[in-house]
Amino acid sequence: MNQPLPTLFDRLNAPFPYSEYHYDSFGDRCYISGQSITERLNQVLGVGYWKYEGLHETEKILHDPNGKNARVKIYVRFSFYNSELQEWITFIDTGSEKSNQE
Repeated sequence: MNQPLPTLFDRLNAPFPYSEYHYDSFGDRCYISGQSITERLNQVLGVGYWKYEGLHETEKILHDPNGKNARVKIYVRFSFYNSELQEWITFIDTGSEKSNQE
């Protein structure tokens, strides 16, 4: 009996191995590494069929209430090529990273 192939949504949202989950420098948010995300996107969408850019005009430095572990918060634009529609689909979301300005 043939099982239906997983949809694009299912392939993008498949669980990551437990070892890929990490906590941020504040210890309050769990995340998947950028490398793991890149590998997933390349595997599912294909190399060259997705892109993102930081919208630097939105950059903001956030400080831990204890005065350490500052991080940069920035909006990013993510796009992927939808071959069925023959067009790029774009989303905007936030991302953050440890700041070098501590």
